[in-house]
Amino acid sequence: MNIKRVVAPDIRSAMKAIKEELGADSVILSTRNVSEGVEVVVAIDYDESEFNKNKIQPNRSESDVSEKNRVLNKIKKFNNPTSLPKSSVKHNEKISWSNDQLDKENKFLSQKMMMEEMRCDIKSLKSLLNGSVGSDKDYLKSPLAEEVFEYFRSLGLKEDIYKESIDEKILNLDFNNNVSRILRHIEADLSVVNDDLVDSGGIFSFVGPTGVGKTTTIAKLAALYTIRNGSDSLALVTIDNVRVGAHDQMSSFARILNIPLYFVENKEELSSTLNKLYDKKLVLIDTAGLSQKDSRLTTQLDIIKDSHPLLKNYLVLSASTQYVTLDDTIRAFKDVSLAGCVITKLDEAILYGDFLSACIKRNLPISYLCSGQKIPEDISVARKNIIMEGLTESGGANKFVYAHKKSIKAHVNV
Repeated sequence: MNIKRVVAPDIRSAMKAIKEELGADSVILSTRNVSEGVEVVVAIDYDESEFNKNKIQPNRSESDVSEKNRVLNKIKKFNNPTSLPKSSVKHNEKISWSNDQLDKENKFLSQKMMMEEMRCDIKSLKSLLNGSVGSDKDYLKSPLAEEVFEYFRSLGLKEDIYKESIDEKILNLDFNNNVSRILRHIEADLSVVNDDLVDSGGIFSFVGPTGVGKTTTIAKLAALYTIRNGSDSLALVTIDNVRVGAHDQMSSFARILNIPLYFVENKEELSSTLNKLYDKKLVLIDTAGLSQKDSRLTTQLDIIKDSHPLLKNYLVLSASTQYVTLDDTIRAFKDVSLAGCVITKLDEAILYGDFLSACIKRNLPISYLCSGQKIPEDISVARKNIIMEGLTESGGANKFVYAHKKSIKAHVNV
């Protein structure tokens, strides 16, 4: 039997060299780390049948035990270069050795070799993972990234809205280019209805919490429709049986515009009324204002849910409401399959980030923007570019109104 020492940078290289140079039948005797990498001691021309003849039996004599110890001492000396002449540590140098009782030692060392290889693989994997995670944290914590983050936080946007658009490219762009690129991503994620209900017509209900401006929004849309098309093909319906004075407010408005108004109290009445209004181009339905935590909300929503196949529901939200409340409100009212939303009270909102973050997160399209109480001036169809301008520029809350007011005046003067 001959013994060889193989030194390689790592365990895989050592195993590859052993297989190529010594063959698959070579037997591993030991392995250890050295300054050059890893050292593996292997035996070749190992005759197992010859060894079995002299295999140590359970009732072995003291001389057998001494022989085994002598062999182990030779292995220890072989693994310790300082105890051998310099010539004995040369790479791949052959050393003659007789067959001795190495069966158990060989099995132990083979297992050790496998464990060492597994540890190396795990260590490499951990290093790879830690390296990739560390690089992510590095570029997200760079001074430029922090500056960009602070800008979007100042707009009221939630972190998950703008951080989804940030990657390693942030290190290759200046502040303005980074902001512009991320704003384009946010605008792409924002959804708008792109349809003026006044022109398209249909059956629409408006739901939402108390005080967000549902009735005023309906009044604005009804006034716009009357200005453009007259009142003959328009009808109003209310199921607001909660708020004191709600019927009086709608009755006064319907009387001024000469619009028919219908009061209903349950789903059967609503379905029957809507079927009777089949000849109307536009039907607007007012509902009671209830908080998302109000126990009566489910009953209210059940009245309009599936009451008519053509009915579409729009959630009315105040731009001055905090993000957490807006998000919870959208979640609660989505039980009625919302087609979109109307954002009101933009004139009272300091930042656009709260309602934008909520609408993007919940994938809720914006249909109209309202700023103020004036009927019908303070309403406009939602446009992405106008919303983004309002997000980034001070005083942008009223910018969208100007063009719409000119349109209203043009219709009135005809």
